[in-house]
Amino acid sequence: MHVIRVKTVSSLKDVLRHSTELVVVKLGARWCKPCAKVAPYFHKLAASGAYKVIWVEVELGEDDVEAELYTYCRANKIPYFTVFKRGEFVNGIQTSDISMVETLIKSAA
Repeated sequence: MHVIRVKTVSSLKDVLRHSTELVVVKLGARWCKPCAKVAPYFHKLAASGAYKVIWVEVELGEDDVEAELYTYCRANKIPYFTVFKRGEFVNGIQTSDISMVETLIKSAA
């Protein structure tokens, strides 16, 4: 699986609207060291095909549109992972531990 990059709430809603699978969204920023730590593991997990999930990544900056994404995903700090099921928010977690992300996915499945 590949990772879809989104930059707006409307593009994320498009992904959610057309999905019958879980959607996992990673919110992070290039300047964030914990985000940089977890990013390769996130991409490796997505590429593994271990879960029937649509993988989405958001790189946050100073843009107001990105702030809307942050709020829509209910993020409070980064790196933050949000899971949606059938287009609805299920749960989210602030972590740089990829095993916690896997636990989040399993609990939402």
